[in-house]
Parts: sequence; structure tokens; C-alpha cells
Amino acid sequence: MNYKSVTMLLLLSALVLTGCRKKHYSYDPVLSEIDSIMVEMPDSALTALKSINPKELSQADRMYFDLLSTIAIDKATKILQTDSTISVVYAYFSQSGDKLNHARSALYRGLLRYRVNMFDEDIFHFLKEAQTICEDNNVDNKNVKYLIYLYLGELHRRDADWIEAQEWYSKAREEAMDSSPDSYIYASCYLVDCYLYRGDNDLAMQTLNSLDPLTKYTANGFPANTICLKKAQTFYALNELDSALYYCEKWIPYETDS
Repeated sequence: MNYKSVTMLLLLSALVLTGCRKKHYSYDPVLSEIDSIMVEMPDSALTALKSINPKELSQADRMYFDLLSTIAIDKATKILQTDSTISVVYAYFSQSGDKLNHARSALYRGLLRYRVNMFDEDIFHFLKEAQTICEDNNVDNKNVKYLIYLYLGELHRRDADWIEAQEWYSKAREEAMDSSPDSYIYASCYLVDCYLYRGDNDLAMQTLNSLDPLTKYTANGFPANTICLKKAQTFYALNELDSALYYCEKWIPYETDS
């Protein structure tokens, strides 16, 4: 084999390896560190973001900052946001090649609309776009996929399509299985609603009872509180009114977020 042939083979090998390797997008390390605590500590993430002057950031870091700020505000404060900022972020990441943040920006374009008006027809479009980006590009982020599947379930539940809703809630629960006890409990409780709707009350109670051991691994009392509410509803469906009343009295109307 001559020198030219060897050179061509090496070049082809390099191209193949480059094509197979996922491109890594580098951002300000402080922003990346904030991103790493977003799911478990959104309040701390929001506080850290407020200490940063976005005018001093590069364009890519500014878009990343705006994305993280949108997510942190949504998770930590429940304040309704317009989609003006996330629309700019979405347009940027749609062209940047960063598939994860493209999926996240599409997801949050849908979620912000859902928060304001759950009957907005564009919500489904953005959630399905986020799903397609993740699945076509092997985006490995369980929290993002969990939220996509959970809210696709919510949209089908909104439309009283309980069979389809159950399928999406099941996919959400699979994504949360090894990553987040809180999210696993929430997705399971949404599944319980599907079981109750179709009259499978025993399966609903079995599912809820299986969640009790997980509550010791949760970050706060919200998941256990949600289980109490669902048990009250399930005992009521089973016509066990004393038990239903017992769990109603234990339930505290917290506002929870998945």
C-alpha cells in the first residue's frame, strides 16, 4: 500500500470517528455548574443566575443564560412568563447545532404556553418537536425526556384521551425510574388517575402502596403529600369512606411541580 493510500485511509477513519462522536458544546463553566444543580436545587440555581451580569457574556453564553433563567424561574417561583425570551433562545438553538438545548428550548416554549393556557394548540407542536429532537439525535437527558412525555400525557388527558395519556405517563415514569424518586412518584400518581378513570381501583391502590418506600428518598414532603391525596381518591372510589377521610385529613394542599 503506497503512502497516498495510507493517507486517504487515515483521513477517512478520522472523518468516520468525527461523524460518530457527539459534538460537545462549551459554555461558561459557571453556567454549566448552575445547570448541573437545576433539577435538584432550582432556587439555588436562580439565586446564582441573578449574580451574573448577562451583558458581559458572549452570544452563546447569553442564550444559555436566558434558557437557564427561564427554566429556573419556572421551577422555583411558578411565576407566569411570556414566551418572548424563550422564543429568541429557541431561534438561536434551532440553528446552533446544540441538540440538547434545542430540545430544551422547544420544551419550554411549550411549557410556558401550557402554564398560561393549556388549550393553546401550539403546545403540542413544540412538545413533539422536542421529542423528535431527542429521539432522532440520541439526546440522553432523562429529565428533559421525562417532562416531554409527562406533558404529552397531560395534553391527551386534557382532551379526555385517557388511553394515550396513560402511555405517555408510563414513558415518563420509565425515564424517572433510575434518576428521580420525586418524578417517579408524580408520574405514577398521574397513572393512578388513568387507572381510576377506567375503574381499575385495585391497580390504582397497588401502585400507590408501592410508592410509600420511595418517599424517604425524596427532597421534600410534596411527593408523600401527593400520594395521600391519591389514596383518598382511590379509597373513595373503592367506597371505603373512612379511609378516604383519613387520607383527606393528612393531605395538605401544597402546590407541586414535576
